[in-house]
Amino acid sequence: DLEVKEHRKKRSLDANAYCWVLINKIADALRITPVEIYRQAILNVAGNYEVIPIKEEAAEHFKQVWQAQGLGWPCVDMGKSKLDGYRNLRAYYGSSTYSTSQMAQLIENLLQDCRALDIEVKSEEEIASLMGAWK
Repeated sequence: DLEVKEHRKKRSLDANAYCWVLINKIADALRITPVEIYRQAILNVAGNYEVIPIKEEAAEHFKQVWQAQGLGWPCVDMGKSKLDGYRNLRAYYGSSTYSTSQMAQLIENLLQDCRALDIEVKSEEEIASLMGAWK
């Protein structure tokens, strides 16, 4: 078997580690779990979900299977579809599938949250270096 796909530079492990540093700092400041912060952050990254119309009786099972892929794979019920007997689900992709631009957006969103909570973050130069390593 042969698979052909567009080459993308993978995000760095440093960027992923820093993402989790930020998540843990925010969680500590807000006194909620890092998983809650991570899942909320996933919802705020543009273009990382699919809207899926699914039969009402299959919706809950689909959500369970989708979310079993990992911590960052939320599936949100948007309510009844315009299709009779269907519901619309918004199925989000976890950050392990993100392009470098999506990962940069995730980290930038977390940095904004940290700044709003007066949490210390890396300098602009260090962040630019981290982001620049992907490009």
